[in-house]
Formats: sequence, C-alpha cells, structure tokens
Amino acid sequence: MMSPRSLQFLSDSGFDFNKQIRRGIPYTPGRDPTSVNSNDPNAILRSIFFHILTRNVPIIVHNGFLDLIYIYYSFYAELPEKLSTFIADLTEMFPAGIVDTKYIADYVTREKSSFLAYLFRKYEREQVDHKNAGDKNYLLIRIQKGCDNSQWTNMDVYEKTHTDVISTKRPLEQRYCEQYAMHGFCSQRMRCGNSHDLDFILDEQAKEVNSKRKRRKGSKNQSEGIRQDEESSNNSIEHVSASMPPTVIPSTKPDQYYNYHSAHFDAYMTGFIFARQLMKYTSATVMNEYKNKLYLISKNIPLLVEKSQFSKTSIGHQEKQKSL
Repeated sequence: MMSPRSLQFLSDSGFDFNKQIRRGIPYTPGRDPTSVNSNDPNAILRSIFFHILTRNVPIIVHNGFLDLIYIYYSFYAELPEKLSTFIADLTEMFPAGIVDTKYIADYVTREKSSFLAYLFRKYEREQVDHKNAGDKNYLLIRIQKGCDNSQWTNMDVYEKTHTDVISTKRPLEQRYCEQYAMHGFCSQRMRCGNSHDLDFILDEQAKEVNSKRKRRKGSKNQSEGIRQDEESSNNSIEHVSASMPPTVIPSTKPDQYYNYHSAHFDAYMTGFIFARQLMKYTSATVMNEYKNKLYLISKNIPLLVEKSQFSKTSIGHQEKQKSL
C-alpha cells in the first residue's frame, strides 16, 4: 500500500524509487511462507529477526511503537486483535527490555526537540565539545575496518578544523524553519523559504539561549543595583556546549536528506543517542527506570510494555516460541 504523503516526503528527501524497485528485498508478511529455500530473501530476513530474538539483549528504538508493530507483522506473525495481547507478546519476545530513546529525550531530558536527526547532530556536536575541552568523558565512535565509511560517521575527522564556508554562503537575513526545527518535517517541504539545515538551526538556537541568559542576568543585576560595563557585557556570551561547538565541525553526511532518511543511518543515529543517554544517566538507571516505556505520539504518558496478569499471549506467538 502506498501513502501519497509518504511518497512526497520520500521524494523530497531524495529517496530513489527506481533503486527500490530494482534492488529492493521482497518478503511475505504475517505467518511464515511455505518456502524454506535458504537463498530466499524472505527466509534470510526472518532468520535475522529470529537470531535477534535468541540473543536476549535489550532492543533500542526511537519512537519505536509503530516500528515494533511493523516488524512483528512483517517477520513474525499476524498481528493480535488486542493491544494487550500484543504487549504480552513483546514482553516474552524481548525479555531484556525495550528502550525508546525518544521517550528519554522527551520525558527525562526534556529536549527542546526530539526527532532523530536533531538529537543525533546535537549530541554529536556536544561530544566534540567535550573532547576539545579536555573532558575525559566523551563519546568516540570508530568504524571497523572493512566497512563502507562513505556514509558513516568517524569522529576523528572532527579534529581537523576548517573555515566556515557554510556560514559565508548564508544570507544575513536567513532564518530557520521553526516547524522543521520542532518536528523534523515541514508542510511546505522544498518550497519552504527558511533553512532546514540542522547545523544552522542548532547555531541559531544556541544564540537564542545565550541572548535569553544575558537578558536574565542583566535584569537580575539591574534589580540588585549593579551597573555593568557595556563593553564587558558584550563580550560575556556564555558558551553553550550542547548546541554550539567551539570550532566548525565538518558535516558527517555527503547529503543531509539521503543519510538522515536511510534505514541503516537511522539505526546508527539511534545507537549513538542511546550511548549518550547511558553516559548521562548511567546504564543501571536507564535499564531499571526508563526501559519498557514507549513514546506515544500526541500523548503525555508513555505506553508501558508490561504483561497484565489478565492478558494472554497470542496463538501465533506461542507457535513461534516453540520453534525457537
């Protein structure tokens, strides 16, 4: 099934539909197909998913409720009719728990925005800040030899500074798209006259934060009857580590739209965000307090992945468990 809005979004993001048709991997959703050919792409995909189920490790998602539904239906079994049954199945499928990085970003960290690419780029810049500042605790990612590095991040490149070519090309009156900055999409899409560049958005937001801090500091000093030297005030902009790096960081992607909407890079960004959250809150806190809570769109409470004593698992799930 095709959604026109989804097609428009993918087209604006540089998705290659011809490549999908030529090289896409076919599969049969729902119950296992009758074919047991080991070379069948459908069988290969299902074998990968079953391997994950046998590892007994936490599953990390970002805004992953719909992803879990989709994966369950695509590679596991027919979807149960009731949500409670589906939740009961999940608790047995992933006994080590499910961690939703968007839930942590929204409900724990209280980020200004929490869509995947925004958090990834913000935390990426933050870690470079920590390293450049001499902080012993920072996240360093290295790519294994033999991997295709053309579309992956290698934080070693950040040590090489360069002139701000991007900034010089921006008009002085350039503004960022507030809708994109908040949600990661814009209803005007490519017709929007404002910037969708995440580095520009983060730079501008850092300036806004500094401006508000200066105003608050000025109001406080004025109320206390303290006069500030004008020149000193103009030079006392506080550095915002999480949003504005001390040097210009080379972009991690050859094409922002292509990478930020590729499945493999989405998985990488989710892992990076999760690693940063482990650093901030410790592994014990994340796995004890924040797991099994899925972010729900437009809801102020998460979905708890906990099996009710009144719920039973589905027949399809029970049959699958016998084969594991």
